Amino acid sequence: MARNEPDPQAVRGDDVYQPTHSDAGNRPSGELDPENAIVTDPLDDPDAPDHSPPDRPRGVDRYGTTQREQQEGEPLDERLAQEVPEARPPAAEGAVPAEEAAVHVETEPERTEEEVDERA
Repeated sequence: MARNEPDPQAVRGDDVYQPTHSDAGNRPSGELDPENAIVTDPLDDPDAPDHSPPDRPRGVDRYGTTQREQQEGEPLDERLAQEVPEARPPAAEGAVPAEEAAVHVETEPERTEEEVDERA
C-alpha cells in the first residue's frame, strides 16, 4: 500500500454502525391490521369508501415551497393574514366584556364653582 493511500478499513468507518444481522424474521408478513394502523388524517386513508385523492398535494400553494421563499422567510403581513381570531361566546344582554370593564374609568361629574366654594 502506498504511503498516501488511506487504509481500506479506515475508509469504511461507518461499518461500525451497520447492523450485523438481518431482522427479516421479525418483520410482519401479509397485510397490517387496520385497527392497529395509525391514520393521522382520515382524508389520507385510501381504504375509505369515499376516498378521492386530491388534484394537487396539500401545501403547494403555501408560502415557503421554493428555496428562495425558504431563505427569505414569510412576510409578517402574510403570516398575520393566516391568523384566525378566537371565537367569543355571545355576551349576555347588557354585559360588558372583561377587557372593556377593566379599561372603563368612571369619572366624577364636573363641579360648578359654587360646589367647589361650598366644600372649601
